[in-house]
Amino acid sequence: IETILTDLAQHAIVLAPVAPVAAVPAPDPGDQLLWDLLAARADLVLVTGDKRLLQDAGMQGRVVSPSAFVAGAQA
Repeated sequence: IETILTDLAQHAIVLAPVAPVAAVPAPDPGDQLLWDLLAARADLVLVTGDKRLLQDAGMQGRVVSPSAFVAGAQA
């Protein structure tokens, strides 16, 4: 386990969320940090099963279900 965690930490990226004024409001206020992080970089994708996040039109294509993510990785 320690080796896996070390490998993960070596490839980690630290992101600073965008300023709250520039951020798009999250569908659920409890998920605002995730929305701010997505807004920080255009190449980020959130993989989640949260239906409120998946249905948000503003992040369509950036928020995907686990099954859609796996299907895309196999294509």
